[in-house]
Amino acid sequence: MLIVAVQIDAPPPEPFAAGPLVRRWRRADGNDVYSTATRRAEYTSQRLAPLLWESAVRWHADEWLDPGAAPHGFELTAVELIRLNESVLGMFRRMGASPEANGVALLHGHLPALPPERMPTALRQCADVDVRHASGAYRDWAARRLHPGCRLSATEREALYCTLITARDDLPRLNQSARQAG
Repeated sequence: MLIVAVQIDAPPPEPFAAGPLVRRWRRADGNDVYSTATRRAEYTSQRLAPLLWESAVRWHADEWLDPGAAPHGFELTAVELIRLNESVLGMFRRMGASPEANGVALLHGHLPALPPERMPTALRQCADVDVRHASGAYRDWAARRLHPGCRLSATEREALYCTLITARDDLPRLNQSARQAG
């Protein structure tokens, strides 16, 4: 998953739906586990539930007619948008910050199978949304996956990423960000 700061001007139209993306996992015992807003709220502070999980602040889309693989092979499976409320934005302003965005986009997807030594580089490249790098190719790709009333923050240069990597042997060493690439 790639996480980028965005400006959300209006709730997104279809194919986006209100609320968080529901995921399903098959457990070893054969039972399914569903990740719903209610279940997610159980493992966060109850005060965060209205900020993160309610349908008035979060939308998802997981049906794409032509998602198109991103540069470096990231294959999009779903997008979630979370709009920060005025209370959170006001907190940033009181701290002296000038928020350039009022939300985040979560780009769910996966990378194709890569040799372990190539995975850290591929993750860094996918997270690079700096318009000055590689002709802004990844930024342009990510921007096209948002709806017209949502855009990447002008100051966003690097997406955060969360990943699950499985391996038969040792896992490759992963860098935290491009700043630590060396």
